[in-house]
Amino acid sequence: MLNIKDNLELILTIFGLIAIVFRIAQVKADIENSIDKVKDDLKDEIRSINTQLQVSQAKSEAKKEMIEYYLNDLYYQVDHKFIRGWEEIKELQSFLQKDGFIIRSKTYTPPPERAKITIDGV
Repeated sequence: MLNIKDNLELILTIFGLIAIVFRIAQVKADIENSIDKVKDDLKDEIRSINTQLQVSQAKSEAKKEMIEYYLNDLYYQVDHKFIRGWEEIKELQSFLQKDGFIIRSKTYTPPPERAKITIDGV
């Protein structure tokens, strides 16, 4: 009888150890699944942030190009109006000089050709 009791205890102990090993394996699998899920979520979040950053950079570049376009257009318009005004002043001077009116002024020399205005240069 003692032998059956020892054998029964041995069998129950082995089943208990096997159950513990299975439970540990299950907990380990759950932890690994959770880690994989967090890793995937972080990858998606990083990809989303990277996309948002690229969109933001593209928008800022577009704004910069538009500002440069407007600055260059404004510079052209101001320069054009100044040259037209200067030509009219020269015509008036020559008209007045015919009658003996002497105007003392410096001659206009147009500015040298310049490169396109950039935001960094402003």
